[in-house]
Amino acid sequence: MPGTIVLDIETLGRWREEDAAAVEEMAAAREMAAADFVALSAPLAHVVCVGMLHVESGVSRALYDASAFPPEAAPLAGDGIEPYGSEAALLAKVNEVLGKPGVTRIVTFNGRGFDLPVLIHRSVALGVQVASKLANAAREYRYRPNLHIDLMDQFTFFGAVRGGSLRSFCVGYGIADPKADGCGSNVAELVAAGDVGRLADYCLGDVRATADLYKRWSDAVGVAA
Repeated sequence: MPGTIVLDIETLGRWREEDAAAVEEMAAAREMAAADFVALSAPLAHVVCVGMLHVESGVSRALYDASAFPPEAAPLAGDGIEPYGSEAALLAKVNEVLGKPGVTRIVTFNGRGFDLPVLIHRSVALGVQVASKLANAAREYRYRPNLHIDLMDQFTFFGAVRGGSLRSFCVGYGIADPKADGCGSNVAELVAAGDVGRLADYCLGDVRATADLYKRWSDAVGVAA
C-alpha cells in the first residue's frame, strides 16, 4: 500500500558547556535568547519529539528522546508513544521509518525550511545514517515537489502570498486549532516538567492538523508535482 507520512518535529535549545560562549555570541547577534536561537538552528537544535501519521491508515505515533527529560520522569510508552534512549536513537528510528520502500511521500508544514534540515543536520552531527529518501526529499526541486510536499509552499503559492501559519490555515478552514493549548515555545517547559504525554499530544496535534489540511488541499486543488 502506498504510504504518505505526515511529519512534525519538536526541538529544544540545549548545548554543551564548552559551546556556551559561541552560542551566546550567535544568539546575541540575532537578538534572541540563547535557548530560542539553538532550538531554531538546524545544526544545533536538540530533537526531542517526532510525530508521524500514515495518511492511508490514519495511524499516528510520537517518538521521543527520554534522555532529554528529568531522571525522575517515568518513560511513557504505548498508545502510539515510543521512548528512545537518546536523540541519536530517536533519529535512527526516524530515518529507518522514512527509508522504508512503502513510504512514497512526506508531508510537512514548513518542513523545507525547518523539519527536514533539522533531521538531516542533527543526524549527521550525531553520526546517524541519513535515509536517502529523507535527503532526496530535502533537496527536491521546490517548484515541482513530488516526494516532499511542504504545505507552506503550497498554501502561499511558493512565497507569492505573505504570511500564513499552520494555525491560521486551520482556523480559516474550520479545522481544530492545534495551538489552542500551547505552542512550540512551551516545549522546553513540558520537558522540564517531565510531561511526556502533553508533549506527545502537542506534537501529534500539529501532525493531525497538517494531515487534515493536506487532505482538504489535495482533494480540492491538488498538489504541484
